[in-house]
Amino acid sequence: MDHSLSNSIRLRDPVVLAALVILILNDHIFKQSNYAGFFTGKISDFAGLFFFPFFAADVLQLKRGKSFGFAILCVITGLSFAALKLAPAIRDAFVLFYRSLGINAEVVMDASDLWALFVLPVAVWMESTSLKRNKRFEQKGEQHA
Repeated sequence: MDHSLSNSIRLRDPVVLAALVILILNDHIFKQSNYAGFFTGKISDFAGLFFFPFFAADVLQLKRGKSFGFAILCVITGLSFAALKLAPAIRDAFVLFYRSLGINAEVVMDASDLWALFVLPVAVWMESTSLKRNKRFEQKGEQHA
């Protein structure tokens, strides 16, 4: 059975999907509730930074097993996030772009959000081990078939 497509789509990974669900719930429910505050902001930063490189790799159709390319995506993601959080002109351009699309976007400039950058090496590790995990899972499935 050809698993090339399933191996190439990172967004099917349960951990990546969990990050997306957390990001969506946090941004659209928890931040709008009585629970909004310090933690809801940080949760979005961690979940979004973890999710985005996987999303970008799928959009760019980056082949699995190309850990260097994925690591570069993570570096670009981290640098962009840092610029967004530290440079008012970049933040303003980002917000203006999203508003021109009819999307209400807000970016809180907070240097403490940079702690979330520590999730990017976890994403690189997960990407580098994903093929091994998929192969192990497939082998177990074939044994039970």
